[in-house]
Amino acid sequence: MKRILIILGCANDENGRLSETAIERLEEGIREYREHPGSAILPTGGFGAHFNTTDRPHAEYARDYLLERGIPEADILSPVITGNTVEDAVMSKTILDGEPGAAITIVTSDYHIERARFVFSRILAGRNISYRPARTDLPAERLEALRAHETRAVAEMARKGIRYGKERAKDR
Repeated sequence: MKRILIILGCANDENGRLSETAIERLEEGIREYREHPGSAILPTGGFGAHFNTTDRPHAEYARDYLLERGIPEADILSPVITGNTVEDAVMSKTILDGEPGAAITIVTSDYHIERARFVFSRILAGRNISYRPARTDLPAERLEALRAHETRAVAEMARKGIRYGKERAKDR
């Protein structure tokens, strides 16, 4: 069975240098890739005031990083240019619909895994999805603030549903 690893984007600086958190996600994705030879990698990430203000989408920087680490170009799918986790799932779904039997592994930060699970399990309902958290190495107070933010975000989505485009995926 084919496996597709979706590595969720994160921040880079104004010069395109990946943040430590983005690198942690990519390195975890590389470990997963090496454990499952023949997998394809789908990097995500676009533009945003808080994570990428360059003229290239974040996913292209992620792709470059993967290539520099020896991942064959043939195993890296065309990146999806997104601005948040919901867009990651929606845009990935378009690609994944062409691979109906593929196993899917979502790679993201440990503090972000519950939101990713909430979003992807609804937008890709019925698909074989696993989640691989990348350990985040941040000061305890910063990590706790991120976890609190994620808890609030999931609670808000649970209350309102997941909104994207003209459609809405309701909590099932």
